[in-house]
Amino acid sequence: MEQMKGKARFRWEVARLSATPVHVHEAVTIELPHDPATVWNFLEDPQSSILLSDRTSRAERLSGTPLGLGEIQLFIQESDSGRVGSMLEVVAYDPGRRAVTRDISGGPRGGGELLVEPLSAGCRVTQSHWVTLPVGTSSRTAKVTRQVFRAHLDDFGRRLQRVDSSVIARWAPSGV
Repeated sequence: MEQMKGKARFRWEVARLSATPVHVHEAVTIELPHDPATVWNFLEDPQSSILLSDRTSRAERLSGTPLGLGEIQLFIQESDSGRVGSMLEVVAYDPGRRAVTRDISGGPRGGGELLVEPLSAGCRVTQSHWVTLPVGTSSRTAKVTRQVFRAHLDDFGRRLQRVDSSVIARWAPSGV
């Protein structure tokens, strides 16, 4: 609202709304000098997210769910508006290489994928997040969602590259 000579003047903007669902997908790829099995064990453990995000205050596997396929992971993030909880279910699993999750917290359909690929020296990690926003989503909401995913993934990549080798080594499989 703008003020003009003591009178209120409203400025209206027309929001562009989608006629179809909007799929937002972002990913980051990082190369690390660490053994792929050790990196996989580190990233597969929900507790690693506490080291990789200032906002995650709690992360764990739901007891009674299997490790890997069917596993449910619980997270509590601190946000500007308070605590936010989320639950992810592992829906595809290739041990040591790939895990795909879906968000079962409610809200729009979404999830992510973790991929660890061996290199001649170390490994390549790709982490992605996606969400399908419903019909009628504004272009601004889609843009903000994309920006939030991008910022989160960029921060994840920076933090993962800075994790000390001795910390990651705690997740080394026996014999490595």
